[in-house]
Amino acid sequence: MIDIGPILRSMRSNFVGVLFIVLQIAITSAVVLNAVAAVQFVRSLITIETGIVEEDLFHLSITWIDDYNVEAGLREDLEFIRNTPGIVNAVQSNAIPMSNSGWSTTLKTSDDPDLEGINAAHYMVDEHGVETLGLNIIAGRNFQADEVVWWSTDNEASAHTLIITKDVGEQLFPELPVNDYLGQEIFHDGSRSGRVVGVVENLSKPWVNPPFNWSFLAARQNDFSAYFVLIRTEPGRRDELMSRIESTFAERNRSRIVRNLRSLSQTARDAQSGNLAVGWILGTTAVLLVITASCGIVGVTSFNVRKRTQQIGMRRAVGATRWDVMRYFLVEVLLVVSIGLVFGLVLAVFINMLLVEAAEFPKFEYWWVAAGALGFYVLGLMAVIGPAYQATTISPVIASEGGSLSARSKKAYRVAFAN
Repeated sequence: MIDIGPILRSMRSNFVGVLFIVLQIAITSAVVLNAVAAVQFVRSLITIETGIVEEDLFHLSITWIDDYNVEAGLREDLEFIRNTPGIVNAVQSNAIPMSNSGWSTTLKTSDDPDLEGINAAHYMVDEHGVETLGLNIIAGRNFQADEVVWWSTDNEASAHTLIITKDVGEQLFPELPVNDYLGQEIFHDGSRSGRVVGVVENLSKPWVNPPFNWSFLAARQNDFSAYFVLIRTEPGRRDELMSRIESTFAERNRSRIVRNLRSLSQTARDAQSGNLAVGWILGTTAVLLVITASCGIVGVTSFNVRKRTQQIGMRRAVGATRWDVMRYFLVEVLLVVSIGLVFGLVLAVFINMLLVEAAEFPKFEYWWVAAGALGFYVLGLMAVIGPAYQATTISPVIASEGGSLSARSKKAYRVAFAN
């Protein structure tokens, strides 16, 4: 067994170099663990279950000039789109999933003003909405045509039928099974209420932040100053039909303006661009910190090898094997990494707790601590192998340079290599 005492004394004699590595490892481990938590969180944002057939959808927005008959114009436009070969269905909506812009409202199980509700995304669609979006109904049914109300600036009619996501149902009716959500009354838009007629598995909000599927559909159309049309195509024909609709749709009626024709995939990518940038920045920062820490270990260990060349030669001259020399440096780096990890992991947990409380930052899984510690031990050993091997190649002849072997070997054992 190698004696730890001489190694600790040697580390104390090189206090500045050891402190440098300890601080590097502490800061790197704290930042890397929290960066990994953040990257995992960003990944969850990008890989959410949207519940919609994103790859087959595109959308456009419509505005109009004065004296435009919105209800009649909308009916004609939707009929034209739905009758276009290759189009599966189309629907007017007040919002686009994953567009970072939309409507939300508070949902409650009563109109009690003191009752706390949940904030959910509010989609206004007719009976074509479920098929257009490709939603999976897991309980109940779709809207019926006679249930859809027309909401205008002159007539703010309340939708009496609602379709909610499973996640919304779990929040509002935590004690009930999914099938029992049907028929329940939900208050929305203040005092307005509607009955649940259907439950869908998932439906992404317009915003790419958790909770992702707190959404509901209301059987309602509107004639606000602008609205969106979501269009679903047969698989593989989206781009082709986008071009066809773009070239013919606007010409059909000069009384309205067609804008922002885009695929839903592109809209989602644009909405996620900020999250992707954050993920790349955090990942790159973590990698650079790990590389810097590795270089620091290599640099300090190489310096120590050059500094102790004569001592290592003396050690070899009195019978130490190459493995003895290698083992010395491996144990030394394991001690340094251990000290750095103690401070680093405490700092990582403290920083994570502050971020969770201040900014709804995700907690990192505590098994990551064990994995991170193991990773840094492996990193330290890999970084020290080169300089340590260099030390094993030092010839015992070095010991004879500059003084008596016996006198200098005693000093060497006392300072660095005594067993």
